[in-house]
Parts: sequence; structure tokens; C-alpha cells
Amino acid sequence: MSTNIEIVRNEGLMIFGAFGNPGYTPCSSANGVWVAKTRSEYTEILSSALAAVAGQLKLRIYAHNGATVSWHGTDYNQLTSSGAMYISR
Repeated sequence: MSTNIEIVRNEGLMIFGAFGNPGYTPCSSANGVWVAKTRSEYTEILSSALAAVAGQLKLRIYAHNGATVSWHGTDYNQLTSSGAMYISR
């Protein structure tokens, strides 16, 4: 499964990939991770994720929370300050 990034209006971004459902409490939708635009590192996460996808690098994301993404109408894992994103070859 390839990794895709969807910038959702002025709300944040979805990163779709083979992530499974890594949160403590499984969300309704697997293989997607939400990053809210209100997150303090939003710009850095967006830039890093776009660079990883453009460079065909692997992303691993650890998320501990879920959030409802209004654009999709369901809940996804959410990358918060308690999670992590790793980029590798």
C-alpha cells in the first residue's frame, strides 16, 4: 500500500498508508492518521510527510488517540504530542 497525503480544507491533514490501527483503542478506520492543523508542529509534520512521500520513503506512525474527521465522517487515529512519526528507507 502506498502512502498518500490528503490536506483537508483548513482543518489538518490525513496520512493514508499501511499503518493498521495502532491506537490503544482501535478506531473505526484503519490505515489513516489524522494531524489537526491546531497541532503546534503541524507545519513540520506536513513538510516531513510530503518530503517522505515525494522521496518514496517509508513512514511509521505511532498514535495513541482517535479523532473524528468531519470531512470523512468517521474516526481515525490521531497523531498528537504523545505519538511519533518515523521516516526511513
